[in-house]
Amino acid sequence: MTAAVPLVALSGCAPEPEPVGTFVNLGGNGLAVQLTLSPNGTSGAGYAVKGVLQVAELDPAATSEVVESVSEVQGVVPLAPPGRFDLILTRPIDALGHLRGSYSGGGFDVDLRGLRTPITSVALVRDPPQTYAEELAMLHSISESAMGASQNAAAMQQQMAAAQHSVIDNEAASVRRDLSALQTDVATLRSAVAAFPQLLDPVHQDMLLAQTEDQWAQHSGQSSAGGSNACPDAASAQANARQAAFQATDVLHPSGLELLTVDEDLRSLTAAATQLRTVLAETPSYRPAGLPTRAEVDAATAAAQGVEQQARALPTPDQTAAVNHDVTAAQQAAADAERICQQNGGH
Repeated sequence: MTAAVPLVALSGCAPEPEPVGTFVNLGGNGLAVQLTLSPNGTSGAGYAVKGVLQVAELDPAATSEVVESVSEVQGVVPLAPPGRFDLILTRPIDALGHLRGSYSGGGFDVDLRGLRTPITSVALVRDPPQTYAEELAMLHSISESAMGASQNAAAMQQQMAAAQHSVIDNEAASVRRDLSALQTDVATLRSAVAAFPQLLDPVHQDMLLAQTEDQWAQHSGQSSAGGSNACPDAASAQANARQAAFQATDVLHPSGLELLTVDEDLRSLTAAATQLRTVLAETPSYRPAGLPTRAEVDAATAAAQGVEQQARALPTPDQTAAVNHDVTAAQQAAADAERICQQNGGH
């Protein structure tokens, strides 16, 4: 019986080595591939094989992860050029359901389109300088480095976010403090405005007392027995006139301390609110609880300005005229009392 002779031997060329054994890619591209094949019976079209395909990839969507996949393969590898083959994967790897390519020189060129790794093809060689295990270890090393860099970047982002949140918190607290101070000082100024008319009363009372003392001086001057009392009455009338003038100074020229305080509060609040809006624009995703709103700031500002306008209008023209009248009347009463004192021999 004559032994079967491979067809390639009749061509006059050296036959291809049998496509069995372990074949590994030459590294790089974020990929490790190992194809292990063994004979699987006979086939007139070529060399029937079966085996295992192992693939390890760096997930391009998350480079910190190495994805390992395994599938059994089987099919026929033609030994005659161009040696194109199509091995079936019993379990698809990513979108790769067939392992296609060419076999020559004892190695494979395989088409890997369908893997998550964006690569077209790789060469698988028998007994490469590095084993599949070494290629896999290198991928894991790359993965760990990428993971560390990713974690460092994430930690840095968290630190930056926390710092920015702290800035917003501080600026918001500053606006809150300024709002509270303004509301307190506006309440004080409002009370001062409401109480202002009462400041007119002491001037009026001193005027009435001066007039009363003048009347007593007149009575003393007309009485032969009481003429000596005219001068003390005149002295009292003069004291009351001086007191009326002193009180009038406070009324006609108020210190405005409350008004100055509210002015300062408004400047501080405006600056703080502007700064808060700036930092909020830089971090639109963060809004802390209790954040002062622009409406709150605008309402408080409008209220303060309204009370300030009332305060600046004091004293009113009518109030000024009334105070000046009372001072003049007090001074006239004092002068009249002094005249009576002099008529009765006073000095």
